[in-house]
Amino acid sequence: ALLRIVRLFLEQLDPQAAQIGAAAKGGEHETLARTSHRMRSSAATLGATALADLLEALESAANDGDAAACDQLAATFDTEVASTRTTLEAVAEELDAEISAGS
Repeated sequence: ALLRIVRLFLEQLDPQAAQIGAAAKGGEHETLARTSHRMRSSAATLGATALADLLEALESAANDGDAAACDQLAATFDTEVASTRTTLEAVAEELDAEISAGS
């Protein structure tokens, strides 16, 4: 079950990250807040705390209409997404290996 959750998050990571990036660039604060909130919940559930914290800050800045803060946070977003992807891909590989070894 955990492996399926991790894989689902990884499948959704790039499309959600693209949506957040586009909303940040376009100044679409409502979309940015909503998408950041949704993605933050998933990241927090999987223990991706650095990404979840960044998304929480993005959500807050978007809700406040703080374009400068949104731009600043969005500038570090891609790096954090890449780091999270690398970590969760390693977790998925390890879980897959454990499942294969146990069957």
